[in-house]
Amino acid sequence: MKDVHDRERRPSLTPGGRVVVDEAERVRDWFDLRVPPLTAQAFAPDDLARGFLARHAGAFGWAPALADLRPTATLEVAGALSVRFAQEHHGLPVDASEVIVNLRPDSRVHSVYSQYRYGIPATLRPAAARVDAVHARQVAARLTRMFAQRAIGPPRLIVYPYREHGLRPANRSRRPPRARAAFVRAARARLARAPRPAPGAYVLAWDVRVATRRPLGRWRVLVDAVSGRTLDVLDELAYATGRGRVFDPNPIVTSGDPTLSWATSTGTLNKQRARVDLENLDPPGVDGKYRLDGPWVNMEDYDLPTYAEPARKTPRFEYGAKSRKFLDVMAYFHIDRFRRYLDALGFQDVATASVAVDPQGQEGLDQSGTDGVAITFGEGRVPDASDAMLILHEYGHVIQESLLPTSSTGNHASGLSEGFPDFLAAVYYDDKHADPAKTRGLMFSWNSNPTDGFAPARTYDLPHRFDGPEWAAANAYERGAIWCSAMFELYRKLGGDATHRPTKLAARDLVIRLHLIAHAGIHPLGATLTQVVQQLEAADAHGLHGKVIRDTFARRGAPGYALPPVDVYVFDGREGGYGTPDGRDAFTASLWKQDVGDTPDVWVTAGARAGDTPVAPRAGQAVNLWVRVKNRGTLGSGPVSVKAFRATAPAMTWPADWAPLDPATPALPVPDVAPLPAAGVVAGPFAWTPQAAGTAHVLVVLECAADPAVTETLPAGAAVPHLDLVPFDNNVALRRFAVAR
Repeated sequence: MKDVHDRERRPSLTPGGRVVVDEAERVRDWFDLRVPPLTAQAFAPDDLARGFLARHAGAFGWAPALADLRPTATLEVAGALSVRFAQEHHGLPVDASEVIVNLRPDSRVHSVYSQYRYGIPATLRPAAARVDAVHARQVAARLTRMFAQRAIGPPRLIVYPYREHGLRPANRSRRPPRARAAFVRAARARLARAPRPAPGAYVLAWDVRVATRRPLGRWRVLVDAVSGRTLDVLDELAYATGRGRVFDPNPIVTSGDPTLSWATSTGTLNKQRARVDLENLDPPGVDGKYRLDGPWVNMEDYDLPTYAEPARKTPRFEYGAKSRKFLDVMAYFHIDRFRRYLDALGFQDVATASVAVDPQGQEGLDQSGTDGVAITFGEGRVPDASDAMLILHEYGHVIQESLLPTSSTGNHASGLSEGFPDFLAAVYYDDKHADPAKTRGLMFSWNSNPTDGFAPARTYDLPHRFDGPEWAAANAYERGAIWCSAMFELYRKLGGDATHRPTKLAARDLVIRLHLIAHAGIHPLGATLTQVVQQLEAADAHGLHGKVIRDTFARRGAPGYALPPVDVYVFDGREGGYGTPDGRDAFTASLWKQDVGDTPDVWVTAGARAGDTPVAPRAGQAVNLWVRVKNRGTLGSGPVSVKAFRATAPAMTWPADWAPLDPATPALPVPDVAPLPAAGVVAGPFAWTPQAAGTAHVLVVLECAADPAVTETLPAGAAVPHLDLVPFDNNVALRRFAVAR
């Protein structure tokens, strides 16, 4: 694949979009947030999307009729629309061939991601099959005969692009369940006997899905429809490999003591329990007893070992930290609370079914997993279901599957399959750390505590770049940790490091919302890192946080993202960055500027020169306001228009509560700003006579064609609080003045 910079001509979608093309110059990805609406009339999303693809069919190498693209779904998540098409070949589904068209409710199509498969041999048609569905089902049945409980789905004839995927059956613990170990041996032996096609080869295949219980499993068996041999076997269960468990979320986080372990006394651990309300419990059963079952989660003992779920005549479920019944309460409370949180964020249509949970399954082994419908938690030394971070990780996989089936295992290469649920756990519980210096950055810190865990905990404090050796060498879980680290950094720059609790929680809600919407706009299998980051951008309402998103991932080396050649700013104690003053963004430092109103490069003088001694303004006395404009890009900025405004109302909502500081000079031109290390250009003066003593606020906006301010791109009628502007765009600066009498 090549991005647009590798080409001398652009495809025919839009002149300003980001484009990725294949070696035959066909568009694979296109992304452009500045497109206009396609219609002012009511529209059907699938019709609009199909018409858009048809108009640009030549850029994708398709015939305009799009005869081999079949609409499969239209997802609507928090107002964002994602229309899905699947490729067919002679009426057969082509595996992993999805074409996605993402659009806004006002008909602006902003991205297309294509996995369309070219060059499929014409001979691959239904009549070419030499074995039938009955034979394919028998192959799957023989292969899974060691499972006492299994459900074999109907075989589907498909065109399968053979590929390396990292999902072949493997034992995931040192002592796997007997049935699983036998299956892994059988599958490996079967695959070893059959010659493998070359990667990228197309094969006519029967696709058979098998769901198992005891142990939980979700398997995909592909049978060559010509030879009858087993072509491939995929493990589609989503796993967690943490080595610990906990409370709200766990005793190490809430105590700040990493030395706690399962050997710690029950009395000490009990002190870390929080008293909570268990909401949404079902009414008592026919026996008059309450159970931990509700609309979003229900306890079900479907995996060994067998332990009866708690049942009480009153809905009071209070147990010691080492009681097995405590695990049921943990699973119920944390899943139910998070699902209600999704409702509050506006995601009522995500994970709508009650998930079955066995908090003591996996035959007691130290592993947990989900098939998207049920979750089973293992044990090992510390029970998995005693750590809420691990509970939410597994429920995160359920959310993934609800949004995009198979995405919990189909996007390991981009880090998303494991990084998405890790991210949910890291961010959602971030306000719980008693001593962040000791526990923040550790995933499953209780389950993987150093005393009980035989493997170190995953972390989300990694500085690794996406173009670095660590990413290149990483496995699925390691890539997930790197993705989670990048998203956690973004969260911190959006306010997650704020000492003001409402700001911190608003950053949590924002970044979780962005990630959920972005996840709904990508492929469930083989989504690229660039596509995921672009969908984060697209999910951002009005583009308020786009500069922080782009800056964060450009600095992390995300493909297709580079630091802008022109980046004008006003120095606020940081040289245009969105993290630490030194620009290194260390995990141990704060990535949030707590006070955005103390910008030193906006000042006032009594005299007519910028170099005069700065003064504190006085009510009724004229002063001159100056602004120093800098550029941290690599090219000269070209013309910059500097504007200054004064707050006219306490809410300071843009634009209604701001008026030009100097009505006679609403803007001052700067011909060009050279890049650092140049000292910048001083613009001024703006004449200002404060009318009253007290606190006055001045907002400075730098408008530049090569680096527009977010205020230039807001839609008509937008009303934005100043604290949703200033921290997220270095073109916008705030200076607070104490006006004396």
